[in-house]
Amino acid sequence: MGFLCRAARRFLRDRDRIMSREIYSKGRFNQPVDATNLFDNDKHILPEFEPFDHADATPRANPGSPLVVQDVDLSKSMNIANHHTGMYITETLVVRRGDPIFLKLTFNRPVTAQDNFQVQFRIGANPNPLRDSLVSVLFSGLVASGPWEASASEQQGALMLQVTPAPNAVVGRYRVVVAVALANGLQYTGPELQPSLYLLFNPFNSRDTAFLESGHEEYVMNDSGVIWIGSLNSEYPRPWNYGQFEQGVLEACIYIMDKSQLPISDRGDPVKVVRMASAMINSQDDNGVLVGNWSEDFSMGKSPMFWTGSVQILQQYHSTGVPVSYAQCWVYAGVLNTFMRCLGLASRVITNFSSAHDNDGNLKTDLIFTSDMQPDSRHTRDSIWNYHCWNEVYLRRMDIPEEFSGWQVIDSTPQETSDGNYRCGPASVKAIKIGKVCFPFDGRFIFAEVNSDVLYHTRDRYGKLSLQKVDKKLIGQKLVTKSPHGNYQLDITLEYKYNEDSVEGQRGNEEALATAESFGCSRENRQVLPASVSVIINAKKGYVGRPLEAQLDIVNPSGSLLQTQVLVFVETTYYTGVRSHEVHKENYNLDLPANSTQKMTLSVPPEEYMPFLGSQPNLKITVSVKLPQNEMVTESAVVSLEVLWLNIQASSPVYMGQKGTISVSFNNQLDVPLIRPTLVLEGPGLLPLKTKDFETVEPRGLLKWEVEFYPYSLGPKTLSAVLLSNNSAMPPHCDCRRDWKEVPYPKTHVFRQS
Repeated sequence: MGFLCRAARRFLRDRDRIMSREIYSKGRFNQPVDATNLFDNDKHILPEFEPFDHADATPRANPGSPLVVQDVDLSKSMNIANHHTGMYITETLVVRRGDPIFLKLTFNRPVTAQDNFQVQFRIGANPNPLRDSLVSVLFSGLVASGPWEASASEQQGALMLQVTPAPNAVVGRYRVVVAVALANGLQYTGPELQPSLYLLFNPFNSRDTAFLESGHEEYVMNDSGVIWIGSLNSEYPRPWNYGQFEQGVLEACIYIMDKSQLPISDRGDPVKVVRMASAMINSQDDNGVLVGNWSEDFSMGKSPMFWTGSVQILQQYHSTGVPVSYAQCWVYAGVLNTFMRCLGLASRVITNFSSAHDNDGNLKTDLIFTSDMQPDSRHTRDSIWNYHCWNEVYLRRMDIPEEFSGWQVIDSTPQETSDGNYRCGPASVKAIKIGKVCFPFDGRFIFAEVNSDVLYHTRDRYGKLSLQKVDKKLIGQKLVTKSPHGNYQLDITLEYKYNEDSVEGQRGNEEALATAESFGCSRENRQVLPASVSVIINAKKGYVGRPLEAQLDIVNPSGSLLQTQVLVFVETTYYTGVRSHEVHKENYNLDLPANSTQKMTLSVPPEEYMPFLGSQPNLKITVSVKLPQNEMVTESAVVSLEVLWLNIQASSPVYMGQKGTISVSFNNQLDVPLIRPTLVLEGPGLLPLKTKDFETVEPRGLLKWEVEFYPYSLGPKTLSAVLLSNNSAMPPHCDCRRDWKEVPYPKTHVFRQS
């Protein structure tokens, strides 16, 4: 009953939306712009008989026995094998444009040269041949003609058709209709003989602008992976189940395109589709898929750390039409990756460590400090994110010079508006590397994320800013994605910038910055004298529940004694660089002998920071040294504390379709209890998302959960588990990757943690 109510609400909502567009378009268009895909309940739109112009509206057969369609078979098993679409869990045929589709038509008698019929591929509420939403393939006997290539042959009393959609055809759900030409009109097949199919982009076909030369298994077909988060030198992988083949996901992606009101005629252009998706995956201004939340208050939804994949998010959004709460950048990137791979676009998730968020649209990230060496959060608008995740999609760009085809940056995290909406890209990675930020879309913003200078200012009581330091190397130090060969890093920094360790690389980066400046980016050209001292922070690898330890070196390279004031403070931060809570502070005077290095040890016990840890355990160490003449030197480092791991074990042997058992356990090695933890478990092809709440787990306590599952898909599968606690959303996790085939496995298994 609940399902029927939801379906009824969706039908009424979509109907009202279409009707409102029809009303408001009157007087501006002859017909409203078609931006709605096929509904299951819109069979009434197509009449069974359409008379020719000036002809009798009553069906009248040609002399002789009229041709009657008895069956329309889309030959699903044959087509999905040829189109690499057998993984999609849907009753509807899924194919890719540019490759032939086989259809089997059965008539009441053999087709003769005098018989005329056509196969129509219709998409949208108002199919139109001028908008590529109504494609008619005409047959005179066995001779075919039309906008799509086609041929016909007789096989065992039926007619086998081969139809090849154009490589730039509209992507979406089509209805296939056969129309027989009678003496005075076209006789269409009835609703029971109007099957549907999904037509996708084709990265396997060189004629498609979405063509990918190699890497299809990873960038198109892989339904799971890892996304790198943390901070530079403290990064760690987070499993993510893309689940692009799972039941309901393809339908949800079509629904997203409909809700965006992207015209049907534009859905063959991948540039327009992915730009639309970068806006629709966030809900900021269009009631899109995900609501962003960078606080620690997730009481009105689920913490971003709760999600282990995209499937439940997309299914929930499709069934309710209401944005899903909550997301942060890696969740946006994971869902956008699912959307693109589901529609047949090669894509991957990128992590940029030390990512600049520049509100001013220039190449300067301004950090302001007070005269007593404290960060001035009130007047600092720019920020440096520990990391930021976006996506790349592989496209041949037809709207910019061809040399800038290839990987294109897409970002759905709502940071800044682009053409009035919160969206970003697509922008060519090749163009970003050489500073040509003039091409669409949003190249300047992305270039700044990986190339900004960091400016350190002090602000006096009157508001005057004094520039103390310019750091040209902090931003965009490392960009990574998942390797096609396993769950480990592939460093792609050199795809975005040149190697700073070589003279040629330094020259290349300088030329790129100059090129970007010529296209409107603003750089810092003031010269700042080298600081009198330097600060080096060497933080040890940190673990949740253990002391934070670091060595602080203050170097005086001058030949004279320096009297300094040193401020060391440690604070919990959001991964966006925003301060959370100060947890430790040291302030003292220090005399630095000439040509010396003063070494100090920092140790912060867990009881100082544990009460303030957020969903991502980040601690920021800042050291400020104040010298005579109001000179100040500041250095900082972020440590992402590593969390504990879950243990996952699977029963053996396991057969596809038969019961297996997963055992998940966690031994609390922390000195604090886990308050009412929740365990989240998910694995596309293995089991849908499941959760279980537990009572408080005391120190040295054990948590365990056994779950039955029935593998329903062949190939490598990933099982992800995440544990969240109410006192801090500490995400222990691991994944288990195996081939679930129809043959038993040996008793020895290797479980790879990610």
